[in-house]
Amino acid sequence: MGEASRSMRPQQGRPPPLPLVRLLTSSLRVLPDFIILGGMRCGTSSLYAYLCEHPQILPPWAKEVHFLNGKRGAGWYRAHFPTRAAMLWHKLRRGRALTFEASPYYLVHPGGPRRLSKIVPRAKLIVLVRNPVDRAYSHYQFNVRIERERHSFEGAIKREAKRLDGEREQMLADEAYRSPRFRRYSYTTRGMYYDQIMAYERYFSRGQMLVLKSEDLFERTQETYDEVLRFVGLDPWQLQSTAPANMASYERDRPPGYNELRAFFAPHNQRLYEYLGRDLSW
Repeated sequence: MGEASRSMRPQQGRPPPLPLVRLLTSSLRVLPDFIILGGMRCGTSSLYAYLCEHPQILPPWAKEVHFLNGKRGAGWYRAHFPTRAAMLWHKLRRGRALTFEASPYYLVHPGGPRRLSKIVPRAKLIVLVRNPVDRAYSHYQFNVRIERERHSFEGAIKREAKRLDGEREQMLADEAYRSPRFRRYSYTTRGMYYDQIMAYERYFSRGQMLVLKSEDLFERTQETYDEVLRFVGLDPWQLQSTAPANMASYERDRPPGYNELRAFFAPHNQRLYEYLGRDLSW
């Protein structure tokens, strides 16, 4: 019970340090059956919490494992998940047993598809996509709240290209390279969902990926949750609460530059619509 209970709540901030016993027993542990890749500010914390409620799920040590932050090996990664014995016992009691993680940085990380394909090539992948302008503004407001951003929303968007100049290339060239600037200030970059999904399709089959509209998760929660359960292979489950997790209050009025950013994203959104065979009405 101790291992499973630690991660029932979405984490705030950095994940807790791994106990030594987990590292020492990493060879006895499993890898995740599925991963929520992101995106950031798209409802990953809520979906994580909903899935942790399911009786056939054994959660990880922490919601966000951050495997891509630095050069960490398979042993370190395995240490975050249940032992094979725990999974077997859970399967005997519940009929099925799955484990997973949710790290929103994976979707946009340039090296994510290649590195994850090496360690979990058969894992199923879940992508949450939100109106990219709303997502960017929520991301911006988060940075403002934690005093990471001093510019206006318009100013931050205009500075993004300069802030991220060369970072993507460095991240691809060196797996150990960590880029705080790319992680913090990728306001519009994170909203180019089609490009990110295509990067994953180079290493994972289309059948391994489920792309969900974040707005559906919040407006039709149980129905969207049911779709996730079918995709990963879990029995039906009625949620006890559909309240969103890790929600923050911020100014909802459209900021200056909103319409310009909407026009910027239009061609990116259109490619996503064609890929999904569905107009997301953004």
